[in-house]
Amino acid sequence: MRKANKFLIFAAMTIALSGCYSLRKKFVRKKKSKEPRPVYVDFKEYPGENPEELYDNYYLFAAAWMDEIVNGLGTSYNYKRQRHAFNEVMHNLDRINGILTEEGRMKLKPIYDELAGLNKKVSPNMTDIDKSFILRRVEIIRLRFSRNFKHSKASQWIRKN
Repeated sequence: MRKANKFLIFAAMTIALSGCYSLRKKFVRKKKSKEPRPVYVDFKEYPGENPEELYDNYYLFAAAWMDEIVNGLGTSYNYKRQRHAFNEVMHNLDRINGILTEEGRMKLKPIYDELAGLNKKVSPNMTDIDKSFILRRVEIIRLRFSRNFKHSKASQWIRKN
């Protein structure tokens, strides 16, 4: 017992005499430096997008979303998914519209307007008759779009930078 007491006294004295500077240093906040770090900015000039490549991309996106609408109406997808597909088609047609000349815009306008009208008819409470009507109209629009706006025919309407 006496040995244990001597050991405890020795341990207490060692801790007391060694100090707690390192322990205290862990918990004291360091002063923040006033100088902001230097920022390195490297500006690069990227070449502009080629309008023909952009047209090809937007054409493919619009055609794919029209296919999604046809598949969705045929297999009764969720209303939100149908609405999203219509919105994406409209968005890509807007982008195509920005690339085309005035003559091309006039050719695209009937397709755009008809899709916008069908977009308003999509609702969560559509009957099967409404779905089949919209499905047939979208299939016709998709065929007209692919026939009249493929790259070989629409290249004459694409604006040059």
